[in-house]
Amino acid sequence: MTTLRQRVTAGIIIAVACGSVAACGADQEPDPETKTEVSSQEGQSFPDGSTLDTDFSDPDSVAENFVTIIESHNAAHESTEWASLARAEELMVPSSFEANMKITEGDVYTDWDVWRELKATTRPIVKVQDSEDDGTTATRIITAAINVNSGVPNQTARSGHRTHTITLTKQGDKWLVDTWKPSRLGDNKASQAGEK
Repeated sequence: MTTLRQRVTAGIIIAVACGSVAACGADQEPDPETKTEVSSQEGQSFPDGSTLDTDFSDPDSVAENFVTIIESHNAAHESTEWASLARAEELMVPSSFEANMKITEGDVYTDWDVWRELKATTRPIVKVQDSEDDGTTATRIITAAINVNSGVPNQTARSGHRTHTITLTKQGDKWLVDTWKPSRLGDNKASQAGEK
């Protein structure tokens, strides 16, 4: 019996492999639109638990990096809207990965269908809005202003914002995400998140 994590990881690998095979067809002349689309995505790396400098002794650092990872998407290559959660697994209590994945099953919390059509990438600007600690448990409310960049020429996507409520628990000397609850995606007043 495969776990949800294995299915998500397999979906990511298949999507990336299929994209690579399509882009590298030896006998086919690349489509001009595909060239533009690929060049707009090239060189963009997406953060994961090993690439961000997380201070595990600081629940703010863990919570902010967790949201940065899960709100960073490449809709052209990810199998589902929250496949990004697999990249944040090392910031989570080991037993909580599948429980956190289940809260998103069968529901769309993002503009995922639009992002897929536009082959969009997303980048969040995150900050702690509220915090509460009791020594072994910490709650953080994190806001994410989400920039959305279209991978389709001459098409744009609206930016958005979301609030994440995160509970962290202390595991030895490390704070790790235990539970996570995202709000629905809301409109952002700025044309791109982070603009003044």
